[in-house]
Amino acid sequence: MFDLSCAPAVTRRSRVVRLRGTGRRREQQIAAFRAAVEAAARRAFGRCRGVRFETREEGPDRWRIDLCRGDLSASVRLRVDRGPDAAPVRLRYELVVETRSLARWAADRERWIRLAGRAGRLAGLVGFLTLCWLVVGVHAPVFVLGGLLMVVVLLVAFLGGAMAGEWIADRVATARLGALRRRIAR
Repeated sequence: MFDLSCAPAVTRRSRVVRLRGTGRRREQQIAAFRAAVEAAARRAFGRCRGVRFETREEGPDRWRIDLCRGDLSASVRLRVDRGPDAAPVRLRYELVVETRSLARWAADRERWIRLAGRAGRLAGLVGFLTLCWLVVGVHAPVFVLGGLLMVVVLLVAFLGGAMAGEWIADRVATARLGALRRRIAR
């Protein structure tokens, strides 16, 4: 069985197989390769309940084998490249595996980090304004230096809050990814 516990949302792999021999021999190689891909897919997923398996021809030299189960969908696309004399030269195949739940997680993670960064900046700004409110009304010249240092405090509070918010959101997203990987593996 395939291990999808650490797969990205969409995985694409392409390969090219050069055909050997001439004429009828090449056509036999194409048919044998297509049959081997179908047999491997049926052998790997044939016993699983809830698997939808479909083979279809998309053109004279194009085939597609689709597998779907839950939020996992896989597709193998086969294409024959022909030379100038219309003889088959090579066989191209591409595997595309997609899990919708991982794609949703990636989009949610980016949104959470962005929102938590904004919340952290807001918390830093509120902390800075609180410090400014405590200093209001002080007129001694020595506190002018304190006022200049408040600018530094603003930058530290603002950027520190943003980094802390993003770090917390990333930890939450990583924890959710672990649970999602365990669910996909089941």
